[in-house]
Amino acid sequence: GHGWTNGYAMALKNASTSAAWRTEGTGKDQNIQYPWELGKYSAIINNKDGYTETMYIPSNNRANYPAFMSAIGYNNVVAAPNTSSKWYLPSDGQWYDIFVNLGETSGNITSDHQDSRGDYHWTNISERTLNNINTYLSNVIDASGYLTIPNIWWTSSESDDVHPIRVEIAGNAQLDFYNNYGVKSNKHAIRSVLAF
Repeated sequence: GHGWTNGYAMALKNASTSAAWRTEGTGKDQNIQYPWELGKYSAIINNKDGYTETMYIPSNNRANYPAFMSAIGYNNVVAAPNTSSKWYLPSDGQWYDIFVNLGETSGNITSDHQDSRGDYHWTNISERTLNNINTYLSNVIDASGYLTIPNIWWTSSESDDVHPIRVEIAGNAQLDFYNNYGVKSNKHAIRSVLAF
């Protein structure tokens, strides 16, 4: 642990609506074992350290990682408390927690919805998940901060040399975790989190 024991906060707005995970090249970017090598579904729900994954991105080459720079840059939009981690790009497991805790999908996101590529798709829950999250957001911000359908967000987590892990609230009522679809140069939305 890093000493933050109270919980996580999700940013009230996207840090970016369109940022590449990495602008050029391939290869392993983080000096850690790929989460998806650790047991697939269990790896998603147990990988809660987007902070460490974000900090592994080389400080001398951050310009090549717009998703991470956008997430960290949210500190210039909304100042994070001094005792917190500051804003960073959440891991796949932290997005899972957002869907379960704010989206109230507990019991619906299970390990038995994996396709032949290794991606996970949960049907008939995305609209309910989205509405539950936006109900929480509506207490503190207008609709400009709501999560929308369809939309895709990058996580800080890598699946392999080519594929980062992304999450999608799809228009077909499907909630998706893609670990083997979409390359690092694709552009998706960024929603920062912090630990406190």
